[in-house]
Amino acid sequence: MIEIAFYIPGLRDGDNVIRIGHALEVFAGVHYHVDTAHDIVYIDMESAVTTLAQLTQVFQEIGRNPRVVGKVPEALTPTAAGVG
Repeated sequence: MIEIAFYIPGLRDGDNVIRIGHALEVFAGVHYHVDTAHDIVYIDMESAVTTLAQLTQVFQEIGRNPRVVGKVPEALTPTAAGVG
């Protein structure tokens, strides 16, 4: 199981939560939970079906600047994906 959390300032503004949900639906096997009280999105997946860059792009496309909470899972780093 791969788990990552993002702090996303302004997550509660407008329809951002709905837009994030729709954007994450394209990644099969990705499950998420939104903590609107703290502007955090928790994501878990069975395997690395996406990359950190792709997840970050989801949030940036709705005008948010995500920050990873804690350590980035090794499976989502470019070297684990065979890049670099």
